Amino acid sequence: MVELPWRPFASSGKIVRNYEPLKHYLELVKGTEWYDKAFLSEDDFNYLRKVAKDKMRLIDLLKELEEHFLNKINAEMALEAFRNADYPIEDEEEAKREMAKILAGWLVEAAEEWDILRLRGPGFD
Repeated sequence: MVELPWRPFASSGKIVRNYEPLKHYLELVKGTEWYDKAFLSEDDFNYLRKVAKDKMRLIDLLKELEEHFLNKINAEMALEAFRNADYPIEDEEEAKREMAKILAGWLVEAAEEWDILRLRGPGFD
C-alpha cells in the first residue's frame, strides 16, 4: 500500500508540496505557547480577506501572508523541525521564514478549498 504524504486539514498541495517540516514543527511545539499559533485561525482568514485583491499575483499574496506569520513561529524549533525533515537549513531566521511560507501556502490552499478565494492561471484552472 502506498503511503500518502502528510498534509494538514484543508490543504491541497497546490502551493506547498511538502508539509513534512510543519508536521515536525507541530510535534516540537506541542504543549508550548507556540502550538496554537501554528494552526490557521479566524484572524488569519480575516487578514487574508483584507489583503487579497482582485487579480492579485499569487507571489505577492504569499509574500504578504509570510510576513503575517513570522511572529507566530519559534525560530529555534522551526530550525529543528527542518533538520528533522532533512532540509539543508542552518539558520534560525531562514527556518522561521521558510515555516512562515509553509503556513502562508496552507492558508491560501485552505481558502481555496473553502471558496474564500479562487486561484486562476496556469496550473490552477
